[in-house]
Amino acid sequence: MPYSEILHRVFTRGLKTLPLWFGVVGMVYPALVHAYVPDLKELEALIQSKGNRLERAYIETRTWVYNPTPVPGEQEGTAERPPLRLPEQGFLQKIYWIRQSFLGIETYSESGELLHFYWQEGVDPVAVNLKPERTFALSDILPAYLPYVEANPDQWRRGMGNWGLSPYRVELVRGSKDTLYYRLAEGPHTGVWLERATLHPVRLDTEVAGGGDPLRLTLEFFDFVELLEASSNTSTVYFPFITNYLLNGRLFRQTQVVEFQVNPKERDFPVTAMRKRAQELTPPHPVQLLPAPGTKP
Repeated sequence: MPYSEILHRVFTRGLKTLPLWFGVVGMVYPALVHAYVPDLKELEALIQSKGNRLERAYIETRTWVYNPTPVPGEQEGTAERPPLRLPEQGFLQKIYWIRQSFLGIETYSESGELLHFYWQEGVDPVAVNLKPERTFALSDILPAYLPYVEANPDQWRRGMGNWGLSPYRVELVRGSKDTLYYRLAEGPHTGVWLERATLHPVRLDTEVAGGGDPLRLTLEFFDFVELLEASSNTSTVYFPFITNYLLNGRLFRQTQVVEFQVNPKERDFPVTAMRKRAQELTPPHPVQLLPAPGTKP
């Protein structure tokens, strides 16, 4: 199965199931029973209390795609063989974001050819593949971390639901070097890991049917950069400059932030041009004529 299809499957499954995940009492692992763990309702309040001063963002990214298939005899998930990069499948993106009102994404080939156009401005999004030989699903082009820069639990739910997750409890788990994390858990192997002090996600685990046993899909967020310092009523805003996508423990995609502009002036955004492009790419709806008053249809 192509790896873009794997992402599409889990992403589509997520769009169909977005139940509420707040309001259920959290639980902890026995080994960590003495540590405080908020329940989901308390966690929602903590997220909202973070505040938000990131109003707009312009982001440029570069994505590399790899073949994660192990060679014969290689143990799954090991680093014995570096993954084989597939240069022809890499792509660049320009992302324009205005909080709660606008998201525009242009996806380009390595040579600068526009391959995909995405536009959302308070209505149903317009997502169009422009080259039949290079097609993208929403899971390929939407920035995985962007929903979490907002202090808005609804956006967090949407971000997790995109990947088929609707966690219903909070756990406290140990990571590397005995670091403690909150885990928004849906199942024993699926959920979202949060850095305990700052509450920013550092890892997402989900599963997708692959024709046999479920495939484990992991998103790892690295190299966090401080975008905005904390103020009297807002928390520090962080963003990962590297996102790794792993399939059954092997790297198959990596996205790196090349440029990040914090709160650029809205007049510098090509909102009008992208709105016009979206209208040009949207098929016109057929006109339905209503019968005149007093006449039969």
